[in-house]
Amino acid sequence: MRRDATQPALHDDLMERVLESENRRQAWKRVKSNQGAPGIDGLCIEDFPAFARSNLPAIRQALREGTDRPHRSDTSVIGCAS
Repeated sequence: MRRDATQPALHDDLMERVLESENRRQAWKRVKSNQGAPGIDGLCIEDFPAFARSNLPAIRQALREGTDRPHRSDTSVIGCAS
């Protein structure tokens, strides 16, 4: 299901601000300084830079188009190297 002008999920200007490079950099700095634990996807902060390089363009596009859908949460725990 795609967003359209009659049912926007978020105001376009707000989404652009969310996706700005500086906003992402500041968020990344906070996560790193907090030594962020893996989220529901099990992705460790050590693995995130490589993941972002290969997936961020598609994620940004899906968010802009309103086609991004959260993945089903899973109850299994995926460990990360410490």
